[in-house]
Amino acid sequence: MALPTPDTKIKAPYGTWKSPITVDYLVSDSVKLSDAIVDPITSKIYHIEGRPSEGGRGVLVQSQTGLSVIGSGFNVRTSVHEYGGAAAIVYNNIAYFSNFDDGRVYRVRVPGSSASAGHSEEPEPVTPLPDNSPPGRPTYRFASFGVHPLHTHLLVAIFEDHTHPDPADVVNTLCIIDTKRKTITNLVKGTDFYASPAFSTGDGKYLAWQQWSHPDMPWQGGEVHVAEVVATVEGGEVKLEIKDDYHVAGEKGKISAGYPLWINATTLAFLNDVSGYLNPWVYDVSTKQPRPALKQPDNYDYGGLLWSLNEVPHALVGERWGIYTVTKDGKNILRIVDYFDNQKEPVQVVASQGEGGEFVTLWYIKTVEREQGTFVLVGGQVGKETGVTLGRVDIDKLRGDPGTTSVKGNLETIYWSSRSKPTGNPEIPLDAYISYPQPKTVYVGPERLPVHAVLYEPFNPQYAGTSIAGEKPPCVVYSHGGPSSITTQHLDWSKQFWTSRGWAWLDVNYGGSSGYGRGYLERLDGNWGIVDVDDCIAATKALGSSQPALIDLGRSAIRGGSAGGFTTLCALSADDTVGFRFATGTSSYGVTDLLLLAKETHKFESQYLFKLVGGTPDQKPDIYKERSPVYKAEQGKFGQNPILVLQGEDDRVVPKEQADKLVNAIKEHQGQVEYKLYSGEGHGWRKAETIKDSIEREVQFYSKVFKI
Repeated sequence: MALPTPDTKIKAPYGTWKSPITVDYLVSDSVKLSDAIVDPITSKIYHIEGRPSEGGRGVLVQSQTGLSVIGSGFNVRTSVHEYGGAAAIVYNNIAYFSNFDDGRVYRVRVPGSSASAGHSEEPEPVTPLPDNSPPGRPTYRFASFGVHPLHTHLLVAIFEDHTHPDPADVVNTLCIIDTKRKTITNLVKGTDFYASPAFSTGDGKYLAWQQWSHPDMPWQGGEVHVAEVVATVEGGEVKLEIKDDYHVAGEKGKISAGYPLWINATTLAFLNDVSGYLNPWVYDVSTKQPRPALKQPDNYDYGGLLWSLNEVPHALVGERWGIYTVTKDGKNILRIVDYFDNQKEPVQVVASQGEGGEFVTLWYIKTVEREQGTFVLVGGQVGKETGVTLGRVDIDKLRGDPGTTSVKGNLETIYWSSRSKPTGNPEIPLDAYISYPQPKTVYVGPERLPVHAVLYEPFNPQYAGTSIAGEKPPCVVYSHGGPSSITTQHLDWSKQFWTSRGWAWLDVNYGGSSGYGRGYLERLDGNWGIVDVDDCIAATKALGSSQPALIDLGRSAIRGGSAGGFTTLCALSADDTVGFRFATGTSSYGVTDLLLLAKETHKFESQYLFKLVGGTPDQKPDIYKERSPVYKAEQGKFGQNPILVLQGEDDRVVPKEQADKLVNAIKEHQGQVEYKLYSGEGHGWRKAETIKDSIEREVQFYSKVFKI
């Protein structure tokens, strides 16, 4: 069957369209790509993927072959900082990884490699297991591994010790893992948090890392440090120590520096937001003088926020250049910086367009073969699933034309996040159902501050719109988590699930979102639960009152998870001061009680609220109470608008007691609330059955509310 023509297309009410993008399709044979890894010795490419069909298990995969490196008895994942990331590395065909259930680091030879010949391929632990370490909540946790280039049995890593599990008593250090002796030794300590430890190239004479302390998050006051590494031999064993710890950049509460990357044995690249945007800088250990790598500050962020430890925004290409994933207008682009000549402007990478259009999200970039200008990343396009993507830039052009402002880049996806085929009508390709993103900017307040949003209009090739005269589509408004995150524009089939059924979908990157500079981030300081809510309402109203109106304001639902769930609940309980209120919404593992969150959440975010709310609970007790959705529920502020609450039973970031308390308070005031608690789920859905049920439940809930 060919695609329908205008004469054969159907008209039906919005929200009732039939679509081959089913919930089964969303989880069947699909994975979540969460890291790209390169063996620096062999240049082989690996990645980590989460498999919903296996309960969300993390698997280390050789990207070109698709073969799993580790068997089904292991879960390649870490819960350092609770959000984890950087759970594995591969060095000279040997993989080191954190196993989620027991927290131990394991070593295994890559199957089929020369290193595995004649050896067992069963992973063996190289870190101790403390007594009474609970499964899934291990006492010892490790992440961000780096192999010493001379003493390759020694690994530097982040070590998070939960011997005393109260968040205030959890201890973070940088440690050395001796994989021969199977011991751990603290190397750097005394600060609340650490990230991105890296030995210098060559002889590993120096160590660089990022650190920060409460109440900062890494993007608020992260510091880059460099120290000399001293190796001594005692009893035939090599011992590493550091001396002359030097603070390179970053200032508590004011300036963030991070993402250290060694260019050579003595020169370090890092990012610094002293200009208001994360820009590349360079530090030389001989002069101890940091300097900007750009002639003038660039008003774009050359990296994102360090929510998870695998966030890497730059890689090395050629002998003197770095390639960066830069955020511009809510999308990622690639730029090249010359580290040794800051009088040059950054070079734009003109990437060849893939089959699904332009790449708009670029994550976890790593060097593959530096001299060839090759790198790997996880990339997303507007018309294709995310995938592990191999890139190459024209190094000869950079070498031969010092004044060039652009170079050709090639991006080729070598591993897709989904290999499923559409069901229903195989003659019509699934790509034909895609609704493409439409960026929108709304200006709010007397200062006309911008609010960034992205609209996906209803689209289905078999339909010519609605059969109801004057009908506008119902709209799902998404408030992202973080709250300092960003909603990207790559293809997300879960959004297409809605748009292909005749719903509009609106992503709102409200004030406080990343990717637009420090000033945009800081709009949320002291205003969480206000600016985010106001911006979601403003963006929705603007599209619903435009000429012509793009959505039905009376059938607009707001949804979000975690911090986005808090924004959702605040919006649903807000006083109607602007002539608009969302009709319904869904909170998934959302924050409901700010006082409880400040007391119970994990160490990483335990003081994040102080800036978001404008003070500590002791300093601002009334604000913590008044902005909490559970308090609003106790005042009957949710009224009769129906609400769906979804929660993981094992959530440690936002414990289920918060959802319990909210639901009970809404019911006590005769409010309409539906509550689903998912067994075995934490902060975010990982199991296929949970993902399916949550989507089905939400669409049925809204359809009932809107009488679709």
